[in-house]
Amino acid sequence: MGPVEKATWADLRQRGVSVQQSGLAAAAVRLAKALDDPATSATGAATAARELRAILGELASLSARTRPLTSGAETEQSPPSDLDRIRREREKRRGT
Repeated sequence: MGPVEKATWADLRQRGVSVQQSGLAAAAVRLAKALDDPATSATGAATAARELRAILGELASLSARTRPLTSGAETEQSPPSDLDRIRREREKRRGT
């Protein structure tokens, strides 16, 4: 299991999404595996990354709509996911 797949699983766990019950979650894991595969072409990786971001965004939107409102000292924003951390690290390496 590569770093993108691990981060995707962590993000899904954080959101309480089950791969067995969500086609979007299953697609996210499949795309993450493709991104970790060194045989994936640059074009394929770019497409998979774009699709993975879209799916995770949709899952975040769905979980935000179904998550109960928090109260008092609790925050409504989720902490950055592992995928966000990986993206930031890659951007730093690329110098963007």
